[in-house]
Amino acid sequence: MSRTTFNITFCCRESKKNKTGLSPVELGINLNGDRKFINLPRKERPQDFNRKHKSQDLEDYLSLMRSRVNSIMTDMLSNGEPLTTEAIREYLRSGGYKSYTIGDLFTDYLKILSKRVDVDLTMGVYRKYELVRNMFYKYVSPEAECTSITPALIKEIQVDLYAKYDTATAAGYLTKLKCYIKFGIDNNRIKINPFQGIKIVKGRKSIVYLKEDELKTIYDTKIDNNSLSDIRDAFILQASTGLSYIDIYNLKKEDIQIMDDGTHYISKNRCKTGTTFTSVIMPMGVEVLKKHNYQLRIITNQKYNSFLKTLQALCGITTTLTTHVARRTYATMLLNKGVRLETVSKCMGHRNSKITQAAYAEVLNKTIIDEVKVKM
Repeated sequence: MSRTTFNITFCCRESKKNKTGLSPVELGINLNGDRKFINLPRKERPQDFNRKHKSQDLEDYLSLMRSRVNSIMTDMLSNGEPLTTEAIREYLRSGGYKSYTIGDLFTDYLKILSKRVDVDLTMGVYRKYELVRNMFYKYVSPEAECTSITPALIKEIQVDLYAKYDTATAAGYLTKLKCYIKFGIDNNRIKINPFQGIKIVKGRKSIVYLKEDELKTIYDTKIDNNSLSDIRDAFILQASTGLSYIDIYNLKKEDIQIMDDGTHYISKNRCKTGTTFTSVIMPMGVEVLKKHNYQLRIITNQKYNSFLKTLQALCGITTTLTTHVARRTYATMLLNKGVRLETVSKCMGHRNSKITQAAYAEVLNKTIIDEVKVKM
């Protein structure tokens, strides 16, 4: 167990003198190397403050403030409050604990997530966390303290979500809400886990994907606008490799390997999970790579999905085009061509084949039925 180091100092700086020659007395708090200074209400002449023998009145004042800080620390420790220099400073300034609100919890967690956007998190996923926050505020004010988050409240939200949305969507919202709660627990802001005993039933959405002839239509459509043409090519490459947006965004020319027989493949780790994948690139994707000298220009995820709506209308495709649809199209084509489930799992970069089996059960069933029908 690490040892806590703490000390209190006082100073009165020449650099902070006002027109009358007075400077504020500053209280310095140093906790485990983290230092904060607080301007106290009292002002003194720096030359008087820095004397070896201070006035008795000043000595009594400094002694009183030292005792005050020690008392605050004792109070915070006995109540299980996180002990930081910032917390001590706030307590001293306000005369009590600065309450940590639900709004603080959501804001702090979203700050962390925002730093991951376009690194290992898409803007679309980040927006869903914001959506969960806004949904939660309909039940409890952001000004309420985190103690307002009770098991009864979570249960109420769970019931409402499963009544309003399909099972998979409701489970997605609850899982993201649980991430906020875990952050609060890990940072000692929430004392009791309100998700204790609450089971999230995940369900499964139908897989939305393009058929090969639909993908060929997109590939063959003549597009005069260069920007939209680049988006089309990026989408074709995604559907030919199974790469997620963030992986296609970070794809470099040197990541593409070419075998003696001309087969192109990519073998690296997924940005999202770190899982290794080996994606064999389908012919349309190879042609796209050659066209762009193996380095496509990829724009932000938000703009990308916006352009895909225009592309969908131009090509007359009824299926809504998204980066997820492209990834699922690749997996579905592999399964429909009879590629083994375990191999598809490796191509997709899933942590195990059970994930692939659960996600593509509907496609697998159709593949199995078609294969058996041929042999009957």
